[in-house]
Amino acid sequence: MTPPDPSPERDSSPRARPLVGITADLTDHANGLRVFTYQNYAAAIDAAGGTPVLLPPIAETAPDLAARLDAFVFTGGDDPFTEPFGEPTDPRVTSVHPERQRFESALLRAIIERAPDTPVLGVCLGMQMQALVAGGRLDQFMPDTLATHADHWEHHHTVLPTPAAEHLPPAAPFPRHRPEQAPPGRRRPRHAHRHRHRPRRHHRGDLRPGPPILGRGTVAPRTHRPRRRGPNALPRARLRRTDHPRRSARMPTADELMQSAVASMQAGQFGPALEHLNQAASLAPNNADILRMLGECRFRTGQPGPGLEALQASLRLDPKNTRTWFSVGAILALTNRSAQAAEAFAKVVELEPGNAVAIACLAKAQQTNKQVDEAIKTYQRAIELQPDHLEARTDLANCYLHVGRIDDAIAEFQRVIAKKPDHLAALDCLCTAMNYPDSLDPAEVFAAHKAFGDAVMALPSNTLPSVPGTLPTDFSPDRPLRIGYLSADFYEHSVAYFARALLTDRDAANFLTYCYHTGAALDSVTDQFRELTDNWRHVRTLNDAQLAAKIRADRIDILVELTGHTQHSRLHMLRDKPAPVVVTYLGYPNTTGLPTIDYRVVDELTDTPESDQYHTEKLVRLPGCFLCYTPRKDAPAVAPPPSIDTGHITFGSFNATKKITPRVMALWCRLLREVPTARLVLKGEAFSSPVSLAHYEAMLAEHQIDRSRVDLLGRIASKADHLDAYRLLDIGLDPFPYNGTTTTCEALWMGVPVLSLAGANHASRVGLSLLTAVGMPELALHDEDAFVRAAADLASDPERLQSLRLLHARPRRRLTPLRRPRLHAKARDRLPLDVARRVRQALTRRPPPHQTLTRYCRSIESRTPSVVYTSRVARERFSV
Repeated sequence: MTPPDPSPERDSSPRARPLVGITADLTDHANGLRVFTYQNYAAAIDAAGGTPVLLPPIAETAPDLAARLDAFVFTGGDDPFTEPFGEPTDPRVTSVHPERQRFESALLRAIIERAPDTPVLGVCLGMQMQALVAGGRLDQFMPDTLATHADHWEHHHTVLPTPAAEHLPPAAPFPRHRPEQAPPGRRRPRHAHRHRHRPRRHHRGDLRPGPPILGRGTVAPRTHRPRRRGPNALPRARLRRTDHPRRSARMPTADELMQSAVASMQAGQFGPALEHLNQAASLAPNNADILRMLGECRFRTGQPGPGLEALQASLRLDPKNTRTWFSVGAILALTNRSAQAAEAFAKVVELEPGNAVAIACLAKAQQTNKQVDEAIKTYQRAIELQPDHLEARTDLANCYLHVGRIDDAIAEFQRVIAKKPDHLAALDCLCTAMNYPDSLDPAEVFAAHKAFGDAVMALPSNTLPSVPGTLPTDFSPDRPLRIGYLSADFYEHSVAYFARALLTDRDAANFLTYCYHTGAALDSVTDQFRELTDNWRHVRTLNDAQLAAKIRADRIDILVELTGHTQHSRLHMLRDKPAPVVVTYLGYPNTTGLPTIDYRVVDELTDTPESDQYHTEKLVRLPGCFLCYTPRKDAPAVAPPPSIDTGHITFGSFNATKKITPRVMALWCRLLREVPTARLVLKGEAFSSPVSLAHYEAMLAEHQIDRSRVDLLGRIASKADHLDAYRLLDIGLDPFPYNGTTTTCEALWMGVPVLSLAGANHASRVGLSLLTAVGMPELALHDEDAFVRAAADLASDPERLQSLRLLHARPRRRLTPLRRPRLHAKARDRLPLDVARRVRQALTRRPPPHQTLTRYCRSIESRTPSVVYTSRVARERFSV
C-alpha cells in the first residue's frame, strides 16, 4: 500500500479558488509591530475569483510561501532602501520598514528560484522591489531628473476596459466622480473614471527595470499540479485591472477619514494620514479641525508652505484656537522665521496666559531672534509657572552663557541634571560651559564629559536592521582610503576657515573624501566645500539611525568629527561607531567623552602629556600647529598701528563675550592701570544687549576703570567690516582660560600682535600654539605678572610694535605652518595612513565583521605608545 504523500495538497477540483498572497506593511505599536494592508486589495482579488492570503513579513517563510501559493500581489508602500542593491538611499525619500523590505526581497528571490512561472503583480513599491531584485536601478527622486514629473499627477488618466474584465462588477467611484468620455465606437464601461489629483509622497521611477524575471501566465496552479479550467479559473486581466485597488463600496465620511488619519499619525504613518486628510478636506472644506490636522501633516511630510496655508485657513474659521496658533509658531520656528514665530507664540500666550509650554516656546523664538534679554525674562516666567520644565531651564542656562553669566549657566545646567541625570541636552551644554571658568578642576571637567558619554552609550542602538553594517572589505594597499568629514559648520563659520585645509592640497591618489553637512545653513562657503570634496552629502534631515546607515553604505574608512559639543552636534550618532576608525578634531577644545571615538587630533603644545588622563580618546599630536588657517580673500589691507595717529596705545579683543570672565576683566583692568594712557576696545554680540552691557560695565566699575576709556562695540554684520575694525587695535588681548582661535588668526592676519596667557589645558594653550607657529612665541606668557609686564613693555616700545605689526606680515606668514596647507596636509595625512594601513595589513587575510574590526583597532591603541609624529617616525610608518 502506497503511503500518503505528506506534502500539503490543495483541492484541485474545478471549484477550488487560487490562493493569492498579498504582502503587508508594518508599523510600530505599543504592543509590538502591527501588520496591515488595505482591505481593497483583498476585495479586488475576491471579486476576481481568488482567495486573498495576507502575508506577514517574516523572511524565513519566503521559500515555503513561494512553493504553496498560486500568485502574489506586492502592494504599495514607502520607498525601499537601495544600499543592499549597491546605491545609497536618497535622504529625501520616506523609507519602508526594514523588515518588510527584507521579507519581500527574500520572497521575490524564492519565487524566481522555485516557481518562476508564478504570476506576480507589483503595485508602486512592489514594482520597485521587482526592478531592484532583477538587477535594475531606480530614479530615486524624479523631480531632479524629469521636468514633467508633476504632470503625471495632474493628468487625468482614463481606465479603459479589457475583454476579460467586461463582466466584472463596477468599482465604486472616487469622490466627485466625473465619467470619462469613451472613444468613438466604444461603449464606456460603468467603472471608467478619472483619477482625482491627490498629493503624493512617492517620487521614484524605474530608471532601468532589469530583465524580465517573473511568470506571465494566468493565476493557476503550477505545471506540477493539474491546471484548473472552468468558470472559477482566474484570468490574468482580472488581477491587473487597476494599479491601486484602494476603493470601498461605501465612501467614508469626513469624520471617519479624520479618525483614520489620527490613527495613522499616531502610528507614524504620515503619508497615508495625508491622503485621508486631503479627502476629508475635500468633503468638509470648512472644518477647522481637519484643516489644522492637514497643515500639521503636510509639514510632517516635508511641505511647510502648504502646511502653513492650511493652518491659516483653519485660523480664519477659528481664530482663537490656541493649538492652531501653536502649530503655526512651531512651523515658523522650524523654518528659521523666528520673528514671525514669536508673534504666533505670543498670540497663544495672550489667549492662555498660564500656558508654560507656549511661554517657553516664545522665549526660544526670542532667543533665536537675538533678543536674549527678553528671552531670559520669558524663560523665568515659564519656570515660575512650571518649575520642572527642564527644557526651559536648559535654554535659560544657554542664555546665561551667551551673556557671560557662566556661573549662573553652570548652576542651571546642574539643576536640570540633578532632576534628570540622563538629560542629554543639559549634559551636552554643561560640557561646553565648563571650558570657560578657570576655577574648575580638570578632573571635574572630565567627569562632566564622561557623564555625557555614559548617557549616550546607554541610548538604544541606532543600527537599522535592514541595512547591514557595511564596512570596508577591500584592504588592498593601493585602494584610496575613504575619509568622511562630519560637521554642521560647512558654511560661513569659524570652523570653516580651518576645515577648508582638510580638502585642499591633499593626496588625491590615496584619499577619497566625503563631506556630511548636518547643519541647516547653506551659503557660498558651502558651495566651495561642495566643489572641493569628492562626495557631498547634506544630511540635516536624517535621524541618527539613517545617518549612521548612510555612512556605513559609503564604506567610510575613517570618519572625522568636526563639531564636538557645539551647536548641531551629532555625537549621539557615533554611539554605534559607523566607521572602523572615528576621529574628533578642530571644532571643540576638549574630549567628547565618547568611548567609541578612537582619536583626538591636537599638537605638542596644546596638550601636555598630563592631559592624556582627561580624555576618553587617544591623543594624536601633530608636529607644529594642529591648525591651518585659510583667510578671506576680501580681507582689507593691513593698516599701520593706530597709536601713530592717536598718540595712545589701544588694547582690544574681538572674542565672544562669554570668554571675558571676571578674572579676565580683572587682569585687563590691571593692565589699563599699568598703562594709564591706554584704551580698551571690546567687540561682541552681547554688547548689543542692554542687560549684558550693564553686566560688563559693572565689572569695569568694580575695578575702578573710567567707562570713557573703554569702547564696548556690538556685532558688525559685514565680515569685511569686522576685519577692517582691527585697524582700531595696536595690541590684541587673548582671553583665558578659553583662548581665541579664529579671532587670534584674524588679528595676526590683519597685522595685530596678540598677547596670550597660556594655561594647563588645550583651550588655554591654543594661543601658545598659534603664536609659536607664526614665530612670536615670546608673546605667549605663563603667568599674569609676566603678561602685564610684556603688554606694558610692548606698549612703551613703538619701534618694536611697528616691527611686529609687519605691514608685509602676510607673505611672511604664508611661510609658517599656520598658513602652509601642504605641510599641514602631510602631517595630517599621517594619522589615517598610520592607523588604517596597519588595519588593512592585519585584515587582508580574513576580513572580520564590524565588532572584530573595532576590537582590533582598540588592540592597536593598547599596543601603540603615545608618540609625537615627527617626520622621521612618519616616514618609517608610511613605508610599512
